[in-house]
Amino acid sequence: MSAPRIAPLEKPKHPIVKAAYWIIKRKLGKVITPVKVIYARYPSMLPWVNKMDKIIENDIPLDDSIKLLVKYKIAFLNRCDFCLDIGQKSAIQKHIPLEKFYNIDSFETSDLFSEKEKSALQFAKEANQQKVSDTTFDTLKKHFNDKEIIGITYIVATENYYNIMNHALEINTDGLCSI
Repeated sequence: MSAPRIAPLEKPKHPIVKAAYWIIKRKLGKVITPVKVIYARYPSMLPWVNKMDKIIENDIPLDDSIKLLVKYKIAFLNRCDFCLDIGQKSAIQKHIPLEKFYNIDSFETSDLFSEKEKSALQFAKEANQQKVSDTTFDTLKKHFNDKEIIGITYIVATENYYNIMNHALEINTDGLCSI
């Protein structure tokens, strides 16, 4: 595992960042590298990314498993090792079996996934390529209402934000699943 392109800050001076380190360490078992590399240098981004995550967690009316599967599928497609790791850690914390995550690449043909999950994952896959077919959208509409579809789209967009930041700065896995 290579080091990030910008060295993590282990001892931040900004009080908001210090508080964030404490909260994240308590929640995840360690301070994650993106926080030490990115948000330690830009404390003003912390409320924004916190708000993005809170919207997904509290405002989007989907089951946690679908939210996490969509995020995980995008991280898988974008090959973001950090996001794959934190996705599995989140599933473990929410008591969601990891078998689906291990088989995310074959969701189309796997009996592990419901038709509803398959429709969300196919939509996410195509949205990530920025070209959703009418067939995919029509199938999605059979399982989700307009507000839920917008929520799935928002999850795809925010996951891409995280993936791009991590790739550009070479932020790799933090080994969260081993904690």
